Amino acid sequence: LLMINEFLPQPKSDQCEYIELVYHGSSPLNIQDWRVTDENTGSNYTLPTFTIEQSDLIVIAGDSTLLNIVPANVLYIVPQGGFPVLNNTGDEIRIFDPFETLIDSLYYTDDWGYMDGISMEKILPSYQSEDPVSWKPCTDDFGITPGAGNSVTPLNVDGTIISDSIVHEPEFPQHDQNITIIISIANVGLSTISGIITIEDNDEEISTTSTPPITSGDTTIVDVTVQPLSSGIHPLTILLDIPQDTNPENDVA
Repeated sequence: LLMINEFLPQPKSDQCEYIELVYHGSSPLNIQDWRVTDENTGSNYTLPTFTIEQSDLIVIAGDSTLLNIVPANVLYIVPQGGFPVLNNTGDEIRIFDPFETLIDSLYYTDDWGYMDGISMEKILPSYQSEDPVSWKPCTDDFGITPGAGNSVTPLNVDGTIISDSIVHEPEFPQHDQNITIIISIANVGLSTISGIITIEDNDEEISTTSTPPITSGDTTIVDVTVQPLSSGIHPLTILLDIPQDTNPENDVA
């Protein structure tokens, strides 16, 4: 129920190693005498008395270096007895409850993709920690997200135009020919999406069509017909409007 969600094994000089945990239980949990450790079975880094709720995050760190960037409502712990040293070349992270039951663990290696100042983040909190495909290097500008949402976690609603796949037919249309613009739309979010594609010429709408429903992880191709344009060069803008899409940066081409 208390699972590893992020870790930084190779900090920069102005950072410290840390492990972020997330609680999936439905009832409050007192973490007194819970323990975090590396592959050294003799280590004993004990957590203090504190009660956490469902979905709470905990940052367990080597020192207080990162305290000022962790949200105030997130528990920040420097364990009694110190923090387990996470080896740069690979190590194990284990979480034990007070009864010495292993609750969660992983073994990382230096081919996972982390580097100086870049943490490893779980793609979704519910993924299994021991599976390497559950993890990706942090993509946040700061390289770490202790106490905040993981940068590699897909948004709930996120459609995107695959810009480099856009083509039109005919390739060199005549002034009296309709033009078909072929657009690939990918659903990189978690929820099924559908929306509207609009084509603009100099900020003037010249065509529009709707997309079919697109399930998470899928891509669909949409054909949009544009009426004949006058002779000359027409830089067109393609807009994707998905209700509740919180990432508009990838909705324009």
